[in-house]
Amino acid sequence: MLSEVKSTTNHYIEYARELNVGNLSKFALAVCIVCLLILTDTSGPSPLVKYNHIFNSDNISIVFFITFLCIWIIFKIFQDSIKIQRVTVWAAIIFAYLFSDALSYLGLSSSGGITAMAVAHLMIAFLFVERLKYQLLLIIANGVFFFFATNIGEIAPNVFVIALLSVMFMSAIVSYTMDIQRQNVFYAQQKIANQVEELNRALDVKSVFFGHMSHELRTPLNAIIGFSDMLKTMDDKTLTREKVHEYAEYMNSGGNYLLSLVNDILDQNKLEAGGIAVSIERVDVCELLQNYVDELNPISMDKQQQVNLHFDDEALLFDTGQRLFKQIIYNLLSNAQKYTPEKGIIDLSAKRVAENIEISIQDNGKGISSEIIQKINKTSIPVKTHFISKAEGTGFGLIIVQQLIDRLNAKIVVCSEQGKGTTFKMHFPIINEM
Repeated sequence: MLSEVKSTTNHYIEYARELNVGNLSKFALAVCIVCLLILTDTSGPSPLVKYNHIFNSDNISIVFFITFLCIWIIFKIFQDSIKIQRVTVWAAIIFAYLFSDALSYLGLSSSGGITAMAVAHLMIAFLFVERLKYQLLLIIANGVFFFFATNIGEIAPNVFVIALLSVMFMSAIVSYTMDIQRQNVFYAQQKIANQVEELNRALDVKSVFFGHMSHELRTPLNAIIGFSDMLKTMDDKTLTREKVHEYAEYMNSGGNYLLSLVNDILDQNKLEAGGIAVSIERVDVCELLQNYVDELNPISMDKQQQVNLHFDDEALLFDTGQRLFKQIIYNLLSNAQKYTPEKGIIDLSAKRVAENIEISIQDNGKGISSEIIQKINKTSIPVKTHFISKAEGTGFGLIIVQQLIDRLNAKIVVCSEQGKGTTFKMHFPIINEM
């Protein structure tokens, strides 16, 4: 949490720096133009100003014209250096304060006011966003400096002190207000950027999903339509009983696959909407696993696969949602059968580990890449959907398993090595014991 706050703060500082960079060159050129305009005044040094042969509007304009021209040149030359940019911004702010102080001093000496200081303070507050506490300290420091400088110049404080305090107060208020507004703009932009990123991710998942679904749905549909067309067009001589039975088997297999696919989609929607209730009951893990293996035995026999059961105890009893538990084991076991080659081996084990029932399903199939495994184990369900859906097939089985595991307050860890097999290890909490 602290790292996220720190990261956001750093991003805001970078955002503020970019604002300063955009305003600095314009500000420096504007001050240079003001200095040239002041030079057009031909009144000369004022006799009312102490040391007027040195401290006069002409000399001040020339000095600060050169200063801000140098700031503009340095900024342009080193615009790729972040450190120099920051130093240049602070230098521009400080010299702008000094320039306004000098003009205000001349104004007070000629029975005028500190209008130049007020204008400079407000311009800096509007144009530059630096660390607020430092900017406020600089406002105070500049006010104190101007107060003592005018006293040395024998200007009575009662002439300007109220105006000086007003300028400092208004400058601080404007700086604070602008800082809050800039932060609000920055965080609003961040929020919009995050929402856009989430939307793009959702659209990416959706496009991948429909890409796979179009393939998964069209394949069995094309087979069903193709075999039905063949049955319609075949004549009595070629349409034997064996052919009818063979084509009917293909069509039945395609139809069952489509039904299974649709059921997976509906189950996922129910899970996401919280529509699947959990009915807790006492189960015997060893007995259930044996029944599941027997039910899926035709698939194992067809692929000549060997399914081994391993139990530490004759009976492992605990309370869980039996229907959801069966769907978890069915999905993972059928997944192992699907990706394990002919004459492959599948090991199914169950044992008690501390206050959990550990069930492991291990195969020697083709495995899953380490990149996908890390994202399955570490990321949230929506992201898992994205990466699982890129695997062979729709991947709905693994998505539903993860969601069902969560509903039963269980945990699952996936370990795999490509070419050597995959292991799904689950831990179901023991709620009550016999």
